[in-house]
Amino acid sequence: VLERRLAPINAERLRRLDLLESRSASPSLEEVVEAFVGPMLSVQQDPRAVAFVRRLLGRICTDQGGEWLPHFLAQFSGVKERFAVAFQRALPALSPAEVAWRMHFSLGATAHAIADETRIAALSDGLCDPRDSETLLAELVRFITGGLRAPQREERS
Repeated sequence: VLERRLAPINAERLRRLDLLESRSASPSLEEVVEAFVGPMLSVQQDPRAVAFVRRLLGRICTDQGGEWLPHFLAQFSGVKERFAVAFQRALPALSPAEVAWRMHFSLGATAHAIADETRIAALSDGLCDPRDSETLLAELVRFITGGLRAPQREERS
């Protein structure tokens, strides 16, 4: 099930990253983030897939390392490796551990944005329309790049 639903998303992520890297040795952080999160949001265009992916993401985000984890990691490992390099290249001052944390938080923000489209509409009193996929992607990329560019944590002595 994970492979059937995640493989196309991950293949699209890698295709977009390949395209970016073929155009420039140093794609912008915004471009890398869009390649990373955009394919997850594109699931919303398929009504049959979106309901399933929402449930799957909810389960993955709340299950404490259950039986699905090795299967999820197997699906995600190639994406993780390629994007970690791309993020590190775009954010050379960050340590690999900081890049890993920030990729994790980026995935969480994206999963949250997809998992419940009614919440933002209710919280914003209708000002935000989660079905407006262009605005959703733009806001998510802006939010994630802000977090990725946050100052490094200070070393404790």
